[in-house]
Amino acid sequence: LVGQIGNYWQSPGPRGYPFHPAPQFTVRYYMRQEARLEHRFHSFNSGYGIVNWNRMNAEIIAVGSEMLTPDRVDTNSLFLTDQLNNLGVEVVAKHIIGDDRERLAAAVRRAVSSTPFVIVSGGLGPTEDDVTRDAVALALDRRQIFNASISEAIEERFRKMNRAMPAINKRQAMVIEGAHILANDRGTAPGQWIEHGGGVVMILP
Repeated sequence: LVGQIGNYWQSPGPRGYPFHPAPQFTVRYYMRQEARLEHRFHSFNSGYGIVNWNRMNAEIIAVGSEMLTPDRVDTNSLFLTDQLNNLGVEVVAKHIIGDDRERLAAAVRRAVSSTPFVIVSGGLGPTEDDVTRDAVALALDRRQIFNASISEAIEERFRKMNRAMPAINKRQAMVIEGAHILANDRGTAPGQWIEHGGGVVMILP
């Protein structure tokens, strides 16, 4: 989803996602072309101290074997870079990783070892080749927990389309331990914000 940076809701999320209030950082979610990324505070309390966005570097990891072909362009990373730069965050590296869990986990480990803010974009669908949740959990050495509220919200979305939710979509209700949920009102895959080692890993559809 081009333009999705994520949002920490100050109130429960859309479509019935009953998630927790946010830390002191707010970004407009699902921005239209004319909308601009905005933040309410330049820093947030991560539990490891105050992180100042104006002195932060970021890495972006785009996930998807299709973007390693000549037929697809990684436009998400371009948009994310523009929005991060508007916040004063410098993007110091970008990577495109195919749909391989071990290779993606290795890329995430390398990124979090050197950069305080890592965004992983893509690979949150319901199929077996959507490996982002598994790879990030592996890289951070955290388990995944089934979230019944997310599953119910996904099922309700299908119900409104007069369709039954395929059982495979329950994979999208798996949450990395300790993650904050970034509710998604334009698709079935929520994003996740994970604070780790004094930095942040954000995974987005």
